[in-house]
Amino acid sequence: MNPIPPPVQPTPQPITQPVMEYLTHVVKLREGSVFIMPKVDLTELNEALNAHALQGWRLASSFVASEAANAAYSVVLIFERPRGA
Repeated sequence: MNPIPPPVQPTPQPITQPVMEYLTHVVKLREGSVFIMPKVDLTELNEALNAHALQGWRLASSFVASEAANAAYSVVLIFERPRGA
């Protein structure tokens, strides 16, 4: 009696996709004090987003940064666009 051979497993093929290179651009919108938290100026935010969008940038990330626990803070926007766009 011949033993049953194990099933043949297909060799996984790597998925190849073209590598897209991006340029990045960082914008600080405002600075303020942690103790006096001004409202985010939505007009300023919209103007920054739209001005960059017209130049082909898209918002990749945003965050609030501070130097220390009781220091000034900034709203930071990080834009990206494909290289050559």
